[in-house]
Amino acid sequence: MATPLSYGVELEMLIALNQNPFTKIEEQGNRTQYIQPQKGMQTGELLRRHIINTLEAGGIACYPFGINGGFKKWSIVTDASVRAIDHEHEFVWNSIEVISPAYYIFDDTLDEIRKACRLLAENYMIHINETAGMHVHVGLGHQRFQLGYLRRLLAFFWGFEEQLNTLHPKHRSAEHCGWARSLREQSVYANRSATAVTKVVLPGIEEGIRYFLGHPFASSRNIAKEAGGFDGNGKTMAYNFSSIELEEPLKHTIEFRQAAGTVDEEEIVTWIRTCVGIVDFCRRIDGGKSFDRVIALAREKDSLDKINVIQLLRRMGLGDQADFYKERGLYFNLKKPSPPSLDDDGLLNLDDDREQSPPKGDFQLPPNAFNLSSLTSNFSSHAEQAPTSEEFEDVSL
Repeated sequence: MATPLSYGVELEMLIALNQNPFTKIEEQGNRTQYIQPQKGMQTGELLRRHIINTLEAGGIACYPFGINGGFKKWSIVTDASVRAIDHEHEFVWNSIEVISPAYYIFDDTLDEIRKACRLLAENYMIHINETAGMHVHVGLGHQRFQLGYLRRLLAFFWGFEEQLNTLHPKHRSAEHCGWARSLREQSVYANRSATAVTKVVLPGIEEGIRYFLGHPFASSRNIAKEAGGFDGNGKTMAYNFSSIELEEPLKHTIEFRQAAGTVDEEEIVTWIRTCVGIVDFCRRIDGGKSFDRVIALAREKDSLDKINVIQLLRRMGLGDQADFYKERGLYFNLKKPSPPSLDDDGLLNLDDDREQSPPKGDFQLPPNAFNLSSLTSNFSSHAEQAPTSEEFEDVSL
């Protein structure tokens, strides 16, 4: 039996506390609005301790406040990258990052994710704005990814970046988010032609696929460096391979950084399963015809008939994920506009008012896609019976 893939998720959010103990916002129901001040403790510390106690009371094991060095329990920390725009309704907005343990990908561990999300949504006034993200780490337990796996994975990301982008809103695109940068445009490989006096010429889709699949990389660390940021910061790429560059990394994982923040449990679980599914697809086919058939779809010239992400997920055997995103809707605001047309004399056609059409697919696109600020969702469990995480040893991502 192949080693199950491991994963962990980091959820960024803002949580509000009311500074007036005599004022209550009725529509927030029984959610925590006020925490009694304690001498020597900042509001943020009080809130993080409160969240730890809430999760513990709900059956979610957490590290004590101030201990953030492990992967066996949940951690509650602060995140300076998540910022509130203003202080409305006398609230103080606290930046919070909720970090899961390292789990193997089984139904019971995904249920733990659901439970934690539900406890947060039911007990706190949570705001998700454009500064908040959701990061998913995928690993091989205690093992390292082989070079062949990484070749196919990077070829996949390069070939289907445009399709994968449609799963995420505009503010999580490379053009608008410095925390999830484009492999095709801002990686070391993409910018290798740049010099002090010449403008970079970005490699095409076919060229990039051939490079990652065929270049004689000496090791996994070498190919991971090519996926890093051209400015030396690989940790802010949409697909972060920086831990693989290290000789003895704390966690040997690939990090998916592009998803928008949310505490919607099904949105989170589906994205986890999508990330794990992508890595598993590039691992399990081991150079077989399945990968060749799928990557060939990325080599097609850009057209309205080019494969969309729903069709792509189905081709990979990720039908449940495809169904979820088909119902939720996609974002087509990331695609660059078509170049202006020329008239018969080769001059710019100033009357060209064409709009970019979305690719054809087997779904209907809702006007505004999906409200990622949803705070509640109904609990659902998978009917499929699968092994549980108890059959496997503890894992460090």
